[in-house]
Amino acid sequence: PALAARQREEELVAPGERYSVEERTAEIEAIVTERGAVTFSELLGGAPTLGWAVVTFIALLDLYRRVVIDLEQSELFADILIRRKERAGALADS
Repeated sequence: PALAARQREEELVAPGERYSVEERTAEIEAIVTERGAVTFSELLGGAPTLGWAVVTFIALLDLYRRVVIDLEQSELFADILIRRKERAGALADS
């Protein structure tokens, strides 16, 4: 009975969430691999919902944590530039 209640509570936390962080992370990784760089506003598109913006930002943080991208912002509130991280394989192996 406790397990069934826990599953129900987890379902109620994010009812009908349409955006998967994992899918968005893969999409952004593909875009950055293809283009080399992209801005946060380009990733958001013309009329983003709050959910889309949050999932996109979390995906960026995950990619940054995994050293897939670099993030650059020239000044407070400026657009964020996302660049593909140039991996230094020799350094990682040392």
